[in-house]
Amino acid sequence: MTTTALGLLLTWPLASVDRRVILLEASPDGGRVAAGFLEGQLGGRWSLHNLAASIWQDTIRETFAQQLIDIGQKERGQRLVLPGLRGPAQALAMEPVWDPLATLCSSLDISGTDVIIDLGRRGAFGTSAALALSADVVAFVVRRRLASLDDAAARIEVLRPMLVEAGNADALRLLVVGDGPYDKNDIARQMGVPLLADELPYSPKHAIPLSDGPAKSMELNSPLMRSYRSAAHRAVEVIAERRARLLYPGPSTGSGGYR
Repeated sequence: MTTTALGLLLTWPLASVDRRVILLEASPDGGRVAAGFLEGQLGGRWSLHNLAASIWQDTIRETFAQQLIDIGQKERGQRLVLPGLRGPAQALAMEPVWDPLATLCSSLDISGTDVIIDLGRRGAFGTSAALALSADVVAFVVRRRLASLDDAAARIEVLRPMLVEAGNADALRLLVVGDGPYDKNDIARQMGVPLLADELPYSPKHAIPLSDGPAKSMELNSPLMRSYRSAAHRAVEVIAERRARLLYPGPSTGSGGYR
């Protein structure tokens, strides 16, 4: 999941030099970017955990900005990451942070900032679920393998009613990784969740620089990165379509929804 989030960050379309995109590593189980893609070069100085103290000091916005690391290779200051927790033990201190952090992320669009949030396996549930419930798109990354699909189906079953209650039912999407015998369209139909984009290739060779580094060995024009670029563009389109639909809803149906 972190590999996909990083791939989207590095290929996210930026319409102008005034826009930027941030990857927020928010998994309660801990982040991987600092030790993986960045190969431990940060020394633990920049971390989501540093936002815990800012809640009591009412400085979360300022602290958030101070924790961002620029990883853009060409566009300086436009592709940023906030590295995650060191592990589950630090998640306890984050419980008061999730709600104000979700509010902060939602407000950043006004300043021309998109936010990609990596919630890991557990982050869409419990107190950190606030980040998922307010998101424009909540994408499950699944492989075309039964174990992955079964796990995703169980999590979607729990998350779907939470999104409905939050008025965000249509945010769910699937990103399917092409590794396994099941057809992506059948997967989407069985789960009742639309595909976010075309299938991502299963390519460990090209994924390793994103998951474990070194960043300099990443091939920006590999089939995997091209697929991330296509998915990122489609995500931007889906978000724009969804916001337009919410702003200008169609005629009301008998069930109280929208066409």
